[in-house]
Order: sequence, then C-alpha cells, then structure tokens
Amino acid sequence: MSEILVGKVIALNSEGQGIVREDSLVVFIPFTTPGDTIRYHIVKRKKNFATGKLLAVIKPSLQRVKPLCRYYGECGGCQLQHLTYEAQLENKRQIIENALIRIGKFSKLAVLPVVAAQMNWMYRRHITLKIIPHQGVFRAGYIAIDNQTLLTIQHCPLFLAEDNVALAEVQTLLGKISSQQATEGRATLFKTEVNQLILSLNFEKLNKIEAEIIEEFLKQFPRWKGVIVKGGSKKWVWGDPTNFLEIGHLKFLCSPEVFIQNHAEQSLKIYQQIIDLLSKKKQATILDLYCGIGISSLLLSQQGHRVIGIECNPLSIAMAKENACLNRLTTPQFIEGDVEKVLQKELQEQQADLIILNPPRQGITPAVGVEILRRCPQEIIYVSCMPSTLARDLSLICVKGYRISLIQPYDMFPQTSHVETLVHLIRS
Repeated sequence: MSEILVGKVIALNSEGQGIVREDSLVVFIPFTTPGDTIRYHIVKRKKNFATGKLLAVIKPSLQRVKPLCRYYGECGGCQLQHLTYEAQLENKRQIIENALIRIGKFSKLAVLPVVAAQMNWMYRRHITLKIIPHQGVFRAGYIAIDNQTLLTIQHCPLFLAEDNVALAEVQTLLGKISSQQATEGRATLFKTEVNQLILSLNFEKLNKIEAEIIEEFLKQFPRWKGVIVKGGSKKWVWGDPTNFLEIGHLKFLCSPEVFIQNHAEQSLKIYQQIIDLLSKKKQATILDLYCGIGISSLLLSQQGHRVIGIECNPLSIAMAKENACLNRLTTPQFIEGDVEKVLQKELQEQQADLIILNPPRQGITPAVGVEILRRCPQEIIYVSCMPSTLARDLSLICVKGYRISLIQPYDMFPQTSHVETLVHLIRS
C-alpha cells in the first residue's frame, strides 16, 4: 500500500469527487466533502493528477451527512449522498461555472442557483440495470465503483421506497431464464404515474424466451402491466408496455423504449421555462432538434407556434406523431433522421426564428453547429445534461454573434453529480 496521507478537501470535481492538493499534485478522492479533513492514500498516478481512496474522515465537514442507501460507497450510481442537499445544489452550480470558464473560455458568467427538486428521493421514472449470466441463469445490478463488478441490488432509493420489492421480483424472473438461451444485456424498470411498472429486457443475443415464464411473472405480480423482451432483431411483448403522461394539459404516449426525462417534477419546470421564454413571441417558426416523443414541440405548437421536430429514433418519431393526433394538433411536423443530415438535405432551405437543442451527452457535432448558425435564428434554447460539452458548444455559438441571456440549472438528478442546464441565447 502507498503512503498514508492527510489532507483537506477544497472542492469537488465535475464527477463529484473531492479535490485535495498534495504539494503540486491534484488528487481526486470519491465520497469526500469540501471541508473534510481526511486520511487517504493514492491508488493511481497520472501526469497531471492522481486518484485517491478515502481511508478515514478525521474531521467531517459541516456539509457531510449520513448516506441513505445501503449500497452507497459500493454502487457507481450515486456520488453525492454524503452531502447535504443544499451543498449538492451549490456544488452543481460551481461545476457548470467551472466548465464555462475552463472549457468554454468565458469570463465569469452569472450561473443562477440550481432549481431544487422537492422530490430528491424516489424521483426516477426509470432505472437501467446490467444483466449478466450467473450459475446458469441471469442476475441484474448496477455497475460498482470499479466500473467492472456487478453489484446485485434489491433496492434503489432513487427509484422506489425501501420496502418496495420490485427489484427482487425482477431478480426472481431473471433467475428463471436460462443463460444458455441468451447473452448479457440490460433491464429497464419503468414506473408509471399510477404506480404500475413496466419491464424491458434487452439481451445482446437471445435464441428464445419461454412465454410461460413471463406470463407467470405478470400473473404473480399484477402491478407489472407489461414486459418487453428483445434479443438482436427479435422482440416479444406481453401485456401493455406503454404509459401516458399529462404535461401542460396535453397527453403523451411513451414507453421504456424511448427517451424521456427521468424526473417528472423537474422536467415540468424546464418545459414551463421554455414556454415562458417564448411568451411574447407570436407564431414563431421553431426547429426542435432531438425532439424525442415531441413534448416540447407539442407544448409550443399549443401556444400557436409552427414547430418542426427532428429525431433519429424511429419509435420516438412514431410516438411524437401519435401524440400530435392524440392532442388534435395538426401543425407540428416530425421528421425521422439524423439531425445533421436532415438539416443539410431535407430542411436545407428551412429558416427558423428559434432553435431548441436537447442533444445527448456528447452535445452537438460541428456540422450541426454550422447548420444552426447558417440559419441565424434570433434565439437558441440549449438544454444540456453535460456541462463540459455544453461549455464547448456555447463557445462556438457565442463567437458567431450570440450572447447568453440566461443560464438556469435544474437538479434533475439529486444525489448524483449530474445536472441539467437550460441556456437562452439571443443573436446580438
């Protein structure tokens, strides 16, 4: 074992790890809190930084609290359960601010306080577990902090109450599926607004599935309203694996097979913020890039705007079109395809007063950035779950004549280091 060291945690990095300075070396140490005096040792050294392991807290920070989850410290899902909720919010604000300065090369910008969630436990609409073969059958769990080990869990307080046995029911089901019939995969557990559950099992390869096993599962546990099983190009469905959401007096069809924001309360606040930012606009032409199942598109269409949504997931686009029909909205247009290619070809001549961006974690490609700026929209609204790629993309947009009028973070992922950010840009 390397030398045992003592240090004081001065801040958190973007992954929620504590930062300690050992002479000129920066050391990142998980599960520590700004203000902690700790005993640690270094487990990995690189050129500019090192990773350490917490051995003991000598003097705890005032921000430190006891974690709620029994798996915390082993599971790789949460990083901040040991911080007070107020400290979590401020550290997330600082993560965004630091990314804008360090990556975006902005001088200090006004990052507003993070909008807190009233529900900071049991808030997740869905969770996804890794499935691996085990003793001839399967088991599921989260990946541990070593990024390799599967941690079999019976409970996740971000998803359901501790006395809820839904995960145990899924483990029971997986224990009946022969690993000779399938390879590893993932299980998504989806929670509806009326406390029903949907299960999606997605195996990399699946020869067959015994229908009786799934039918028995649904009969034994009636709160599971539907099961989807996939293996390569094969797909089987039992029960009803769809769900309806109500947002802004509109109804939306969704399922575990499409992307939907995980925190119902916080996503409503973001949609309302977008509506409020456009409240003075009349009949604007809007491009909604990475539109998913069309929630923001239809909410803005309801306000009288002409909206074109683009999304690469064919099932999401099918649901977006169905949601438009469901709500009797005839003006929205939805196009399936890669955002970059659709903007370059199908919508090459399409102009826009406003462009909404809600890309995946990797942000927008340079080509998408070119297509956005070529249209010179008066306003851009960028919703991001990754501060580093957000900072990079904002830098490219702002050098082309846009100014940032609002940076509003939302705590979409309490107890983790992740944060959602809405940025409003206006053409100078």
